[in-house]
Amino acid sequence: MDSLLFKYSVPVWQIELVPVTWQVLLWLIAVFGMATAMVESTLAQVYKVRDKDGQFRGGPSYYMENGLGKRWMGVLFAFLLILAFGLVFSAVQANTISGAMSSIFGIFPATVGGS
Repeated sequence: MDSLLFKYSVPVWQIELVPVTWQVLLWLIAVFGMATAMVESTLAQVYKVRDKDGQFRGGPSYYMENGLGKRWMGVLFAFLLILAFGLVFSAVQANTISGAMSSIFGIFPATVGGS
């Protein structure tokens, strides 16, 4: 009975459940993300339109305008998306590149565009 298994074992009521709680939370977030992706894909198929060349057009701006009847929401979404791709994502990429250059070659991050 003095084996290592019993010597260092912990009673069940003292086991910390934080890792299990985080796993459940991550699974719930994943299921929610999959559900929203499914809804977005379905809306894109329902509200797509065919242009004069026979090509399909659609996306979030289209189903905000056609499905909800709120053109302003589609325009705002498109504007914010352009803003995010133009400023936010390029800044994140520049920061990542400057961090890599700094850690590998020892270059000061501000020299290559980082902070």
